[in-house]
Amino acid sequence: MYRLSWPLATTLAKYFGVELYIKIDVELDAEQQVYVATSADIPGLVIEAETFDQLQHEVKLSLPELIDVSQLPKQTRTQFTTFDFCSPT
Repeated sequence: MYRLSWPLATTLAKYFGVELYIKIDVELDAEQQVYVATSADIPGLVIEAETFDQLQHEVKLSLPELIDVSQLPKQTRTQFTTFDFCSPT
């Protein structure tokens, strides 16, 4: 797999069938008590939800439309990375 934001990613996917993945960054907003998903790979991806499972579901529903709008290759997958920021004690 090859990350979407890496050089030549769309060319490798289009001409050689290389499978691409999208890195999704997830943060817990402790103040608002919601998880927030963003991605440097997909312009416009900003989603929040009360639970991590709900967030994954919402992202998976939104990605196909965002991929179409961005004219990105269809050979994309998602990779969730979680960043849980805890305040020092």
